[in-house]
Amino acid sequence: MSSATVLIFLDTRRKKANERYPVKLRVYHNYKTQYYLLKIELTKYAHQNTHATQKHKTKYKENRIKIHAIESRVNKVIKGQRVFTFIKFVREMVGQVSNKQCVFSNYEQYIAGLRNGLTK
Repeated sequence: MSSATVLIFLDTRRKKANERYPVKLRVYHNYKTQYYLLKIELTKYAHQNTHATQKHKTKYKENRIKIHAIESRVNKVIKGQRVFTFIKFVREMVGQVSNKQCVFSNYEQYIAGLRNGLTK
């Protein structure tokens, strides 16, 4: 039984209008990779200094806390699954219950996912 691998990274392929780049989550399992957009946008400089030890420790502390919180939650969800699947991973991260007939329910689940910091 193999576990999924997780990486949080700055996607520098496309710069947004506010001169920032989106932070994404990459989940890799059994030769398949899924990318998830997080609700964090950083400049290259801010991303480099988010993990700095001394110089910018307090200035980028909020970014560091957000990233570590998401990373620990993702690892907790992955470790909680006996057999990892991307569908179960998304359901647990977003709190999604599969009910495609109820539009209101789907919107509530999407909003909950946005509040939890994870969208696809």
